Amino acid sequence: MENLNHKYLKILLIGYVAFGIVVGLILYYFIPEHYFSWYPVIPSYYSIIAVILYISLRHFREKNPSRMIHAYMMMRGIKLLLTILCVLLYNLYIDEKDDEFTIIISVFYFLYLAIETYLYFKFELSIKNEKKS
Repeated sequence: MENLNHKYLKILLIGYVAFGIVVGLILYYFIPEHYFSWYPVIPSYYSIIAVILYISLRHFREKNPSRMIHAYMMMRGIKLLLTILCVLLYNLYIDEKDDEFTIIISVFYFLYLAIETYLYFKFELSIKNEKKS
């Protein structure tokens, strides 16, 4: 089970970094008018959030497995609120391509939400199958 947990974290982080690099390169080389200097913060932000999600879900898995889905949904809500807060702070205090930042962080949010939900579903299925064996 330990290897399974680390496998999903590695998939998340590698996927986040790879997607962040690809989008960054596309923005920088192919549409530089939309690239902004704060772009690297976005993939970093989501990578940190992924690690926090992983740690909290492991905690709930060990301490209170019956509440794990509640913890997962709570983390989804916290992630949404933090992302909205980041967009608001960026738009208020940093005057550099506000629209681009908002669009790109939103695209990352929804893509990562889909990836994390899929991996969470696969993780739960693998645990269920492991219990049957």
